[in-house]
Amino acid sequence: MLDAILRRGQTLESAAAKVRGLSEADRGLAIAIAGETLRRLPDFDALIDSVTRQRLPDDSKARLVLRMALARRSGWERRIMRSLRRRSLWWTADRAGWCMACSVVCCARG
Repeated sequence: MLDAILRRGQTLESAAAKVRGLSEADRGLAIAIAGETLRRLPDFDALIDSVTRQRLPDDSKARLVLRMALARRSGWERRIMRSLRRRSLWWTADRAGWCMACSVVCCARG
């Protein structure tokens, strides 16, 4: 999907319409990852360039995969934190800031 958008100039909607063989849940996840990747493309590229020895070409598959991985991770973390804030489920097990609701390290609360 992202290849069609970035290389061929298709819209997210037209690229998503051509995706076949995925369940509705998987298709929705793919669209969400693509959308998050496109929204944060300059940030992800700056991060990728800051940690690689040689600059990856803009159209390389490696850069595209790294962008999607970053989008998946950042989108997942934001949804978890937003959900927890909304439900006021901030429980910390210790001073390191372990969030018992999602079993990940969160921002430390008091």
